[in-house]
Amino acid sequence: MACKLRVMKVSKPKYSFWLSIHHTDVKIIDRMYALRGYVACLPWARAISFIGDGWLYLLIALLSFISHGPDHPYFWMLFLGFLFERPSYYLIKNTLKRQRPFQLLKRPVYLQPSDEFSLPSGHTSAAFLFAVISATFVPQYLIVMMLMATLIGLSRVALGVHFLSDVFLGAILGISYALIAVHLVTNFFQL
Repeated sequence: MACKLRVMKVSKPKYSFWLSIHHTDVKIIDRMYALRGYVACLPWARAISFIGDGWLYLLIALLSFISHGPDHPYFWMLFLGFLFERPSYYLIKNTLKRQRPFQLLKRPVYLQPSDEFSLPSGHTSAAFLFAVISATFVPQYLIVMMLMATLIGLSRVALGVHFLSDVFLGAILGISYALIAVHLVTNFFQL
């Protein structure tokens, strides 16, 4: 009885999923730049993006620490959340090295970004982290805070420094680390 061996063909991995996301990102950016009135919206986008620069989160965390003392979990949730999120965001961004839309598509830049690469959006990640942690203490403002975090992310797309998928992945990163920080601090303080 003869033994038959089957040779399996190993094909090269297909990146069609990621390529389709990239093509969709490019189409969105192209359509955005072509919109009538697009340039008129840029001052609003800059103002909203400025809110997400990080200074506000630091200020609120410090005010919380000063007003409530070191025993209040809000400060520690923010501290722990950003302690995990910032290095992760930096590592992912500098590993993937995705070019920013204005660089890749040779478009005008309406805001000089603070770093070189685009994926994930650090502004969006921080905004969603802040929104989720803050909503654990003032849940009646959850919708307002999530809307503001979304606007911060979309402002980064409007300014040409991020693709929509950068913002989406930034939101996932921020929400994930917020939930981890809330869980850890809640268990520590036994809330």
